Parts: sequence; structure tokens; C-alpha cells
Amino acid sequence: MCEETTNYLWAVQDILGHGATSQVYKAYNKSTGEVVAAKVYQNSSNSHSPHGDKKANRNQDYRTILDHELDILKSANHENIVRYIALEPVISFDTSRSINNREALLIEYCNGGSLHNVLELPENRYGLLEDEFMLVFKHLTNSLKYLHTKNTIHRDIKPDNIMLSININAERTYKLADLGVARLMNEGENAFTTLVGTEEYIHPELYRAAVHDDKTNALRTALKTRVDFPFEVDLWSLGVTLYQCATGELPFQPFAGTRKDRAVMKRILDTKPSGCISGVENSLGGDIQWSKTLPGSCRLSKDLKQQLEILLPRLLESDRNKLMRFPEFFKETDQLFNLMPIYYLNLKRFILTCSYFEPTESITKLYDKLQKQNNDKNHEEYFCLFQNVPYPISKTKSMSIKAFCEQLPIPTSRETPLVFYTFSPIKPEENYCPILYIPKIKPIKQYNDVAAACDWSNDSLGLFFYIKTQLTEYQNILKTAQCSTTIMQQHLKSNLLEFLCSIRSKLIIFRAIEELKNIFDQISSNTNNQSNNLPINSNNGNNSKNRTQSTSGEAPAIGFSHLYNHSPPSSDNSLSPGTTHRSSTPSPAQLMKQSMRIYLRSYLQSYEQLKKCEQDIIEIIEKEFSGKLGMIDEQQPFANTLWLSQCTKTYASWIHRADKYLKDLNDLNDSFRKVS
Repeated sequence: MCEETTNYLWAVQDILGHGATSQVYKAYNKSTGEVVAAKVYQNSSNSHSPHGDKKANRNQDYRTILDHELDILKSANHENIVRYIALEPVISFDTSRSINNREALLIEYCNGGSLHNVLELPENRYGLLEDEFMLVFKHLTNSLKYLHTKNTIHRDIKPDNIMLSININAERTYKLADLGVARLMNEGENAFTTLVGTEEYIHPELYRAAVHDDKTNALRTALKTRVDFPFEVDLWSLGVTLYQCATGELPFQPFAGTRKDRAVMKRILDTKPSGCISGVENSLGGDIQWSKTLPGSCRLSKDLKQQLEILLPRLLESDRNKLMRFPEFFKETDQLFNLMPIYYLNLKRFILTCSYFEPTESITKLYDKLQKQNNDKNHEEYFCLFQNVPYPISKTKSMSIKAFCEQLPIPTSRETPLVFYTFSPIKPEENYCPILYIPKIKPIKQYNDVAAACDWSNDSLGLFFYIKTQLTEYQNILKTAQCSTTIMQQHLKSNLLEFLCSIRSKLIIFRAIEELKNIFDQISSNTNNQSNNLPINSNNGNNSKNRTQSTSGEAPAIGFSHLYNHSPPSSDNSLSPGTTHRSSTPSPAQLMKQSMRIYLRSYLQSYEQLKKCEQDIIEIIEKEFSGKLGMIDEQQPFANTLWLSQCTKTYASWIHRADKYLKDLNDLNDSFRKVS
């Protein structure tokens, strides 16, 4: 069965969602085939309560709500708010159904479903991953900031009203929807009086007004007396939504459920200590477990957790006098979104994490993070790789975080992190093996209850996905460690060969100096006619044949030792027996020769150091690279990368078993869903 408007058509079975006043269908443009969302407002005869009971005020006119949403959507023009298309009257193919006063609001279709659908996926049972969470946070904040510039508050922020749109390039955009209960803030106004919102997400003051009797489980839908609610209660709804995105759970929960035990829910909200961001009743009638931190199962990085644990207590503040204000919230979130995230893999600790930095901070701040993470008190040197390419980070030449990130070909991510490597020895008492974190599954709320069994099945399925994600991540880290080790070995070998060539070029200079010394010796000998007394090593063709040549490409041995013991000829400074002392002036050649000896002696120590360095490098290459001076095909990784082929096989086996269990649990979960 189908319904239509002048330009659009949809099947009544193709429903996307429903609310208290309307139902949303997947519709198509008759001319172009464009997919849109048709939000059809119910007439008075079809209107029902969201809890299944018919409303007492059947004659309520939903045209007011429609006009309200229409006015806001028409004036809204923002990428994070659903786009308005048209408003057309409904024409039903079924003549037995009343279509009086039924109109369809045609809005942008979001093909990714709602944020609620995303959170319901088993892989997100314990919250979103970092990138997705920050995307939701940023887009939701942008939409609220835009509405605030239009003096509008939403009043029903929750995952069901946040839609996901995925374009042809797989870019994900979250959009705020359902502005039917949004309200314009008139100049001078600071509160509203109507009771609207969804009970799991409304501020405690609104909840107290709705649950007027602790002894009953009834929810009031209209106020009998005027109560002023501050506009900032929207931030409470935002805080609950963010907590749910980070953990997969609502922050405040009775054991039986928020809607099955409203009296306990009211008690939780009434007694919430300031600064606490969650309160859970873990057993029926048990104490409330309060917490000021996010749970250990949260998959966000330590840096982001710390930021949220500062922000969430201010959003989830039940005292209206301590409520965070919109300008303050936007200022703090702007500072958070301005930080630059850097994903990096610390191979010494086997940790993949994400840290946030100010763009103007020095890249050496990342060194500080690594040293703190490794408990490094010796300020060890770290080598950096990105996509298997070395990226040296200088400690002396300062570079900003922004400048460093801009030189990378692509931004860092969980799949492509910076890899930090160190050659420091591993201490035997320190354990660097990864540890699996396994959250506890909540006990089943009620036996012989299909709905409770379905919830427990969802928890079990989510737990296996959570474990599988950790195993897959560890396996990827092992592969990255193996690849990075090979690259670092080749890089270090290349550097050693460069040093070796540089040393040999310096040794060639020393050889040239020796040749020059021989020339001066020959000149001096010819000048003073003392060739028989001076140890001249002429550089003629015969002597060059006697010079030892290196067969390995090394510079020949020079032999400077005779310069220390070589005394000047007797004709220079000594007298023959029986002669009288007579002063003589050294010839220019003799002076030049003596100066040259002094010059050569000053270079002797440097020469010996270079020779030793050359020998050390050759020994390192022979030891670490199996005696081959050429590039090698296969290399054994260094021990401190923690890469072991056996570990990779073990993780692969565990992942295979987890996949099998997940398939069985999925089948069981589907059967529960069909029954419930």
C-alpha cells in the first residue's frame, strides 16, 4: 500500500521511524527518483501516546507543531541540520483511511540511519572509537552553535534525533533533526515552561516535574502549575548523549530500566552528587554506584578521556545554579576541537594511542609523552617512522606540531600511526606484553523474559566484538612492528655505510698529506745534499709499487709513528767532535719541513680515531647484517620490537575462534529479536 503527495511517493511499510506526533517514511521523487524522508504528521484521530495509550486530548492540533518545525527548518541553512525540501498534502491510495489535515514534510534523507542505529551495532556496544566519537561531538556542537545564533534551543537532543549521512566518497556527516519541539528564545527570556523531551535525556528538574509521585510509575505529560526551566537544560541532554556515545550506556540507570522503574530513576537524579557523571543500580534495590570517571571499557584515548572527565561533570549538573552556560560551552569546545590529534605506536610498550596537542606546541612534547609512557629517566633517543619512511625529529631545532603534521603525506590515524622505535635495552623485570581487557557482563535482569534475554544477548555479542577488536589491533601492531623493524635495519645500515664512506674519504685526505710530506722530504734532501742521512721516502714510480694497497676499498695504512721518534739531522743542530760551535740559520726548506712535521703530528690522533671508527662500523655491519655489505632481503627483527611470529599465529587463532562465536551469538540474537 502506498501514499503520495503531488511530487513524492512512498510505501507505508517502508517506515524509517516514528514519534509522538508523526511517522517518517522513505519516499521518492516521482520525476527524478531522488530519495527523501517524508515526515507525515498524524491527524487527531490517529494520534497516540508514545507509550501506546490514546491521549486524553484527542482534539490537540498538531498543525501548531508542524508550523513550528517548518518555520525553523526553512530558515536553517547548515550542513549539520537536515535540509528542508517541501511541504505537501498527503493523498492516500486507501480510501478507507482518513487523510484529513495530513501533510508530509519532505526533508533530506540520511542514508546512514540515526546515531541510535549506530550505537545499537554490536561493535559499538562499549562506545564509539575515537575518530567517530569526535566526529559526532564536533558536528553536534556545530549544529547547536548555529541554532544558538538563531536564538533557538532544540529541547529534544538524543541519538534518535541525530542522523548520519554518508556521501559517495564515504564521508560521514551527522545532522540534527526533529525540530518539532524546538523553541525560539525571545529577547530577555531565559526559561521555558512546557514539559517536552525524552525522559532518559531530560534534566532532573524536568524529570521531577514529570514524575510527580514516587509511589507510581506514571509520567506526567502536562504541567498543572507553571515551572520555569532554564534554556541550558539542553546541555544536560547533550551530556547524556556524549556519555552514551563514549560508553554505549546511559549514565543513570535503575536495575529494572529507566522506564520500568521511574521511582528509582528519580531517586538517582535527586541524589546525584555534584561532579559525578554516572550512577547505576547494579542489583534490584541495591545501592547506587556513583562514578566521576569513564569506565575502563571506554575505547577512547587517555587524553580524550581526561578532557571529557572535565567537561561532562559540568554538562551533567543537576543544580540549576551551577549549570554551564552556552557561551562557556562553545568556548571550551572550540579549544578542544582546535587541538591536533596524533596517533602513534610506541613499540617499546606495545601501545597504540592518540594524544592531543596545541598546534603551536613543539614536536618535542611528543617526546615527553613517550618518555612518560616508557618511564624513561635517561632521555633515550627515539626514531620515528611513518608509512615505512623515516621522519627524523630534531630535539635541538624546534618544529611546531602543526608544521610537523603538514609535512606528512596524510594525517595520522589508527590505521596509519607514527611508529616510534628505540634501541634501549629491555629490563628483565618489566613486562611489555599486551593485556586483553574483558568487561564484565551485567546479570540478566529477569529470567523467563524474552526482552531481558535479548538485552543479555546484545551484551554478550558486544563483548565478543570488543575482544575481537582488541585481538585484531594487537595483530596489526605485531605486523607493523615487523615491518618497521626491517625498515629501521635498512635505514641504519644505510647510515652506517654513509659514515663508512665519509671516514674513508677523510682517510684519503690523510694519504694526500703523507704524499705532501714525502715531497717536502725530497725537496729538503736535494737542497741540503743530505740524501744519505735523511729517511726519504720518495714518491717515484718504484716506491709507489712498494706501497701497500687495500684490496677491500679501504685507505692504505699511512704510518705516522716515525714522526714522533724521527730526530732532526745532525747537520741541523749538532756539532762534530773537535769542532767549535758555530750558529747556523735553517734553510727555508728545513723550516717548512719542521712545520709540516708539527702539522702532521697534530693530525695523528684524529687519524687513529677515524681508523678505529671505520673498524667498528665494519664489525657492526658484519655482526648485525650477517657480514653482507649489500642490502639484505630478510632480516631478523631486534628483540625490543616484541614481534614474534608465534604471537601473530596465536592472535590469528583467537580471532578465528571469536568469529565463530560471534556467528553463533548473532544467530541467537536474531532469534530473540524475532520473538521479542
